[in-house]
Amino acid sequence: MSFQTHTFRNSELTLDDIANTLNIPISHINFIFKYHCNESFTDYKKIVRIHDATKLLESGYLNNHKVETPSSEVGFSSYNTFNLAFKTIIGVTTQEYVKRF
Repeated sequence: MSFQTHTFRNSELTLDDIANTLNIPISHINFIFKYHCNESFTDYKKIVRIHDATKLLESGYLNNHKVETPSSEVGFSSYNTFNLAFKTIIGVTTQEYVKRF
């Protein structure tokens, strides 16, 4: 669900939303994240969004959009939060990443 749809682009996405979408109890969703993903829901959400952003950047997204646009497109509420998460997860800034392509 996380990589095949754009569910995580919703900046208001909560654990309750995921539980309702999958029609399973929130306690089970918590279990899945705790024991199978080894990530909190918040961290997993960031990871999915950053990988979504890398796909956008690799596809030439910045040819028609400003450098700040991918952050809101993938669900981040601010460009600064996006940049920090991008550097933490990918290891380089968005500008350095784009230079590779």
